[in-house]
Amino acid sequence: MQYYILMKTNSPSKKQKVCILSFENINFEYRVRNQVIYLSKYFNVEFLGIGEWEPPKTVSYTKLLRTEKTIFYYILYASLLLAGRICPFFYQYIFNLKSEYAEAKRKINVSGFDIIHANEWDALFVAVRASSGKNIKIIFDSHELSTEQESESLLWKIFVRPFRKWLFRKYMSRADKVITVSKPIAKSFSKDYGLENVEVVYNSKPYQENRFSKTNENRIKVIHHGAAIQNRRLEKIIELSDLLDDRFVISLMVTPQDQKYYKFLEKKCKSKSPNKVMFIDYVDYDQINSVLINYDIGIPAIDAVNRNHQFALGSRVFDYITAGLAIAVPPLNAYKGLVEELNIGVVGGMMTVESLAFVLNNTSAIQFDKYKKNSLKASRQICLEQENRKLFNIYNEIIDSEKKESYAKMSKSNFKKK
Repeated sequence: MQYYILMKTNSPSKKQKVCILSFENINFEYRVRNQVIYLSKYFNVEFLGIGEWEPPKTVSYTKLLRTEKTIFYYILYASLLLAGRICPFFYQYIFNLKSEYAEAKRKINVSGFDIIHANEWDALFVAVRASSGKNIKIIFDSHELSTEQESESLLWKIFVRPFRKWLFRKYMSRADKVITVSKPIAKSFSKDYGLENVEVVYNSKPYQENRFSKTNENRIKVIHHGAAIQNRRLEKIIELSDLLDDRFVISLMVTPQDQKYYKFLEKKCKSKSPNKVMFIDYVDYDQINSVLINYDIGIPAIDAVNRNHQFALGSRVFDYITAGLAIAVPPLNAYKGLVEELNIGVVGGMMTVESLAFVLNNTSAIQFDKYKKNSLKASRQICLEQENRKLFNIYNEIIDSEKKESYAKMSKSNFKKK
């Protein structure tokens, strides 16, 4: 692979100017933070985003103010979604409801960016609209299957899904490159929107040199960590504990993002034997690995309430791989594919806790050790450093194509002069 010096075609002494655009709170967006930090090593990066954050000194951060969602906002939003069902022309006016979209568009119009890295569906719309008539390359980064994000809701399915499908049909092909988080989402984009070469960049974690630890055949330690969110159905992990044999003990390390649901889980957990399942205190992000290395198995997800959950690949599975844990999951498309490809764990035959319990109960400590060793091996192959190289190559490809376009225009101009 040939690497080019990352410079503008018309100004060899100047770095490419990159806009990283996101309308989600940066403090909850690990993927976006990594983009900003990594790409700023090679480009002149400006981040347009939401939330209080201290970026690297080399990065300019334009903090966008999030629109307050009043009753009037929701009435207008619902009216436009309804009108869009009748005539899709009205969908475009939904983007007039949020001031952050207009502010980002104004910033892009005056900043002379070479590349916009648009994170998620709303950033794609703004990027395409703002770059119209300009020589700006667009990378669309889809963190989820956004057209199915809350499709367990009938109202969402009837009104929001058609809007997002319209947006993808109209604007996704305008991106110079589309990347996403899992192979099932990439395949879905290729099938549904006729895209070629959708690339997968995993939400991997930095490589850490962790040692293999042998599984105690009499006490196999299982863990799930993350936020207590109701549609993740974490109570099923507690139910799983009743079905596992006496070798297994489960720890839940969850944050009370939904206080009511967290208390429900806590109460349900206390009704079980502490020898089977327990709550443990959550730790800061940089200490998660030091906790996980004391476990044998990680459960990244236990159920799917919609197609997005089937296709998405959460970052916690990479925490488990980095720590050298075996993985246990029901047959969720993205997780199943990853686990089987890398041979790092077990997959239930059906979407039930009974099915997952069956495969766990019928797996020996020796087999779990094999999976754990494979996880440690995989942690080198798909670590953050490797995925960042993939991201760099994508940018390099974009710049290479821009150089070819400039060369073709120059050659055509010279030919006409002759």
